[in-house]
Amino acid sequence: MNATHGTQNAAGSDGARALVAHSADNVATMLTSGTEGGVVQLIGDAFEDYGRIPLAEAVPVDHKLAIRSIAAGEQVTKFGASIGRASTEIAAGSHVHVHNLRSERVPGAKQ
Repeated sequence: MNATHGTQNAAGSDGARALVAHSADNVATMLTSGTEGGVVQLIGDAFEDYGRIPLAEAVPVDHKLAIRSIAAGEQVTKFGASIGRASTEIAAGSHVHVHNLRSERVPGAKQ
């Protein structure tokens, strides 16, 4: 709720926001940090409203957030392009990082 006007702000319930850069993406980039159990407002590059998603865990600012479930071995897509494959199943609302993403940019590397 906005303390000044008594209305809910455009961000999620804890003020967290994430950018969905392309309609084909299955991850978003956190614009603010989000806390476990909080709700993140998903916005597009032209500030389109992509809805809200509950956070399964804390996700730091500038890190990736799964906006839907991603199966192990499935491509992880950001900016409309594959950035790697999920090394394990990733639940919607989870942090996507080196612990669950195999890079396709550097052979044999995790990213």
